[in-house]
This record gives sequence, structure tokens and C-alpha cells, in this order.
Amino acid sequence: RGLASVYPRAAVLQGPAARVDEVLRALEGAGIAHLAAHGSASAQTPMLASVRLEDGPLFAYDAERLSRAPRVTVLSSCWVGGSVPASSGAPLGMAASLLAMGGTVVVAGVLPVSDHGIGAAMLGFHRALRAGVAPARAVADHLADAGFICYGTG
Repeated sequence: RGLASVYPRAAVLQGPAARVDEVLRALEGAGIAHLAAHGSASAQTPMLASVRLEDGPLFAYDAERLSRAPRVTVLSSCWVGGSVPASSGAPLGMAASLLAMGGTVVVAGVLPVSDHGIGAAMLGFHRALRAGVAPARAVADHLADAGFICYGTG
């Protein structure tokens, strides 16, 4: 809700509307997507990294159902920014899946994210993006201290 001042025409899915299939439809080819949800990840099963939505988890492997991922995806969730190499050396995980499906940038938490403490920093990050600041610079300026990293070329 706090991002409405930055993106007044954005589609907002929350509560009962934030279901896996609906979120995947909204992510399809979006310019910027922001998911704020509880996250989980495991080094043993990186494709089961997930964000918890109204009807259950949206997993990393679900992101691979997209024909085109959002250009920029922000995962405001604990732990989902990590990746683990497959035996081939290719990275596996939520961020890796979004990038593999055509995303340009993924900003994600690699540590616990404070639900109450991240709002102002995230708003500053999105305002910087909207003003034309490169995603990696915006993460460094607003989110790095909160455990977020930036993947991709933004």
C-alpha cells in the first residue's frame, strides 16, 4: 500500500486476491513487480524457495512457468535471495529462476527482513528507481543494510 504514491496505477494484489495463479498472471511481463510476503529457502532444495501467498507458497519452480518474468522483481521476503549451484554449476533458487525467465534485475533479501522496519527503506528504494537511479545503486543506498542484494544488470 505504501508504494501507491510511487506507482499510482499499479495493480495491487493483497489478502484473498494474492493467490499463486493470480500473482503469476500479474508477474507475466510486468515492468516492476514487488512481492512482500513471508519467504523461506533451503540450501538442500533451492527450487523450493518460496514466498507465502494467500493460498500457499509460490515456489522458485513456479517462476519458471512464466513466459517472461518482470523486468525488475523485488522480493521483500526473508532468505529468498540466495542461490545454490546445481551439479552443472548453474545457480538454482528464486532469483535465478526469475532471471532465467527473462528478468533483468531481482532485488531480494538474503537475511531475515523486519516487517516493521523495512517500509521506509523500501519506499526510498522505489522512489530512487522511479527517479532513474540504477537498481544496484538504489539497493546500496537504501536496502543493503537490511540484507538485500541486487542480481542482474539493471
